[in-house]
Amino acid sequence: MVFRSRQDGWVVALLIASVALGSVAVIPAVATGNLTVSVVISIASVALVIWLLMATYYRVDDGELTIVSGPLSWRIDLTSIESIEPSRSVLAAPALSLDRLEIRYGGGRSVLVSPDDQAAFIAAIRVRG
Repeated sequence: MVFRSRQDGWVVALLIASVALGSVAVIPAVATGNLTVSVVISIASVALVIWLLMATYYRVDDGELTIVSGPLSWRIDLTSIESIEPSRSVLAAPALSLDRLEIRYGGGRSVLVSPDDQAAFIAAIRVRG
């Protein structure tokens, strides 16, 4: 079962602003005639933000939770999950919202996620775990 990340408007705006800021940062490269570097940096920045927005999701299969956020991914054995608690932590995480769940697993490790349907997400983990 796949759960998309909830997206807060301000998080999306922050990602877009970071691309805009990155574009401003390449102006000196353009001014010195190094257009190739600036184009590559701009395209990579835009591609990363689109990748994060389009591919941040959580998949619960038999025995495993897979967390995907753009180029990054985690695999967690469902039997290693010790707790799932609500969180509003601002720590970096594979989540596009501050309405998060903290998943503690594997003897002291944790990850923050923001499934759009938290109740169904938790139920899916319980059923398959």
